[in-house]
Amino acid sequence: YEKAIKYASLEDFESFLIWNELDREPQARFYQPRMKQLKPIVKILQKCVDGEVDEVFLSQPPRTGKTTLVQLFLVWFSSRFPEKANLYVSFAQGVVDTFLDGCTEFLTDPTYRLHTLFPKSELIYTNKQNGLLDLGRHKRYKSITARSLYGSLNGSCDCNGLLIGDDLL
Repeated sequence: YEKAIKYASLEDFESFLIWNELDREPQARFYQPRMKQLKPIVKILQKCVDGEVDEVFLSQPPRTGKTTLVQLFLVWFSSRFPEKANLYVSFAQGVVDTFLDGCTEFLTDPTYRLHTLFPKSELIYTNKQNGLLDLGRHKRYKSITARSLYGSLNGSCDCNGLLIGDDLL
């Protein structure tokens, strides 16, 4: 079972969510307890990566897991494609900082299994002040750039991967 889930996780976001938390206590897991509610969103995010849809707009009530799911999605995508530059933008700097902290936790906490799935996509650079995370190798345009609407984007980042707007209002 574990080998099958690990292999599927390389291409399938839902498998990644399950694989990523196999070493965590059931009460500490994010996806499995919310699977019924989050599965439709996971499927549409997968369609985005597979090129079946170009844009996804997600609107849910607060505290339903949408930001954490997007963090996991961005971490999975960035780990699969560490050469791509991805951009996360939110209205408030506090939201951006929290988002970046969550991504960093998923990338570095050994109770998540990301390092066993994508060993060449190790987190090699962080700069929280400038909202930057880089995976695999040091690049001009980082794997993940996170900024508020009032943060500088011009010339400081590229986006040839995912562009995520979260809590823009």
